[in-house]
Amino acid sequence: MPDTIPLTAGIRWSYVQAVHEDSDSLAAEAMHRVGPLVSWKLGGDEGDRLSNISAFTIAQWWLRHPYRTGEVTNQAVPYFILGLSVSGEFLEFN
Repeated sequence: MPDTIPLTAGIRWSYVQAVHEDSDSLAAEAMHRVGPLVSWKLGGDEGDRLSNISAFTIAQWWLRHPYRTGEVTNQAVPYFILGLSVSGEFLEFN
């Protein structure tokens, strides 16, 4: 069986709806973000103590945000996340 490519790519969409007593306020409006997600498996094999180590990044742009009107911050300014995901058995119990 050939080795698999350690890359995962996708699209992430976020929807947030705040709940406020004053439903007419800007803070009660829905927000939408969309952008790419990329993850790269760095190491670890099934059965290892650390079975999956991956680095990932998410970049998202606001499609709708009540406070990003362009006066102070534009909707085109992206939201970035960089992270490291580690899973496995850290402690061994006998």
